[in-house]
Amino acid sequence: MTNSYIWFLPFGVILYLMIMDENITKYVILLFESLSVYAEKKYLMIKLHPFWFTNPISQRIMMKKYEKMAQKLLTNHKS
Repeated sequence: MTNSYIWFLPFGVILYLMIMDENITKYVILLFESLSVYAEKKYLMIKLHPFWFTNPISQRIMMKKYEKMAQKLLTNHKS
C-alpha cells in the first residue's frame, strides 16, 4: 500500500502543475512525443542496420520476410 502512495506523490505533483500551468502541460506532451520518436528511431536503427546478418533481431525480421515471400511464390507457382 505504501508503494502506491510513493508513486502517487510525484504523479500527483506533476498533474497539479499541469493543471496550473499550460507550459508544463506542453512540456510533458513534448517529452512523451520525444520518447516516442526516440523509440521509433531505435527500432528503425535495429531493423534497417546495414549489417543485418550480424544483428539477430534484424536477421529474424529478414528471415520472416523471406519466408513470406517464398510462401507467396510457392502458392503462385502451384496455381
